[in-house]
Amino acid sequence: MDEDYLLNIIRTIEDSHKAQHIVPSYASKNEIMEQIYDDMRSALGSLLKNGEIEYHKTLNSWAVEQKHA
Repeated sequence: MDEDYLLNIIRTIEDSHKAQHIVPSYASKNEIMEQIYDDMRSALGSLLKNGEIEYHKTLNSWAVEQKHA
């Protein structure tokens, strides 16, 4: 995972907290993980829409795989 990506997430959360006068303004692990999860879902959605991956339901969750040419 790219360190700049994580720093950007932390900076965005901190800036949001400061703008809302939330103290302390640091980014919690849960807030960081929530943003990472949202970004992952968005990227997977784009890959699925573009036909680059296949989506499968599993017994307890879901899975994806690359489409083979």
